Amino acid sequence: MDQAAVIPGVGRGGMTDKYQVKILICYLMNTVSVPFTAEQLNEIFQDTQIVNYFTFCEALDELLESGHLSALENGAYRLNALGEETAQRLARSLPKSIQDNVVQTAMRLIAKQKHESENEVSIVQADQGFYVICTIHDIDFDLIQLSLYAPDEMQAQVIRHNFLKNPATLYQRIIDHLTQNTAD
Repeated sequence: MDQAAVIPGVGRGGMTDKYQVKILICYLMNTVSVPFTAEQLNEIFQDTQIVNYFTFCEALDELLESGHLSALENGAYRLNALGEETAQRLARSLPKSIQDNVVQTAMRLIAKQKHESENEVSIVQADQGFYVICTIHDIDFDLIQLSLYAPDEMQAQVIRHNFLKNPATLYQRIIDHLTQNTAD
């Protein structure tokens, strides 16, 4: 294949060989040790632009058929012993930069999903705008629920995005501000 050829969805230094993609999927799942859904795996590979979507789908299907992966009831996949062996024996054939990039992207995805499960934002349409309801959950109760008005949906989405980036900081600043001992 021509090295200069452009493959949709694959950035410079990405992979086009389905065999290598299968090794990379096994490597990722063995390294991170978390079951992933096909959507999560696809998000990781598309965000990194390492693998074309269609090559990824073919590789994933073949890993399922060959017994490297098995599907769980919740729609996620887990790595079987054959997949673990593949990862351990063949990971050295993958460029270190690709290995690191995929694992870092997966860790960010896991953190983002954990973050979003502990924090909730809903956008509710009002008569003349939107209410953005931000909630920080603890194990047994809600630490805070804050309702903000946004005049349009774009601003509501910005509020949602910024809240989810770092809700702990917002919570800490609110607590600090409201518990200040001032004479005012």
